[in-house]
Amino acid sequence: MKRRTIVLLSALTAALTSTGVILPGVFRGDPAGSLGQSVEPVVVLGQSFDTAVVIDAQDEFAGVQAEYDWVASNYPGSAVELQSLEFRDGRPFDILTLRARNGDQHVVYFDISSFFGVW
Repeated sequence: MKRRTIVLLSALTAALTSTGVILPGVFRGDPAGSLGQSVEPVVVLGQSFDTAVVIDAQDEFAGVQAEYDWVASNYPGSAVELQSLEFRDGRPFDILTLRARNGDQHVVYFDISSFFGVW
């Protein structure tokens, strides 16, 4: 299951990068403007309902595990401080508040509609 999740995440990363969605810690353009280019807006996966990380899982156990695997992969060493459930347009979202080792706080949105309520 872990290998399947990693393969799915790798495929998702490749697909999102090619469509202009940028992952945490990755930016496009020249942020300092030293090349005379305008900087493109950065869209970070998971920072809002609109950019939520979509978790595709068969049940809640696998889905929650996939969320925590994604966090470990994208925010290594971070601790989950809070997990909440919210609905937007009838779809369930898990919202995780993370604390990084350096003290920074991150909030990550997960679309859990594929597995919410499935045991």
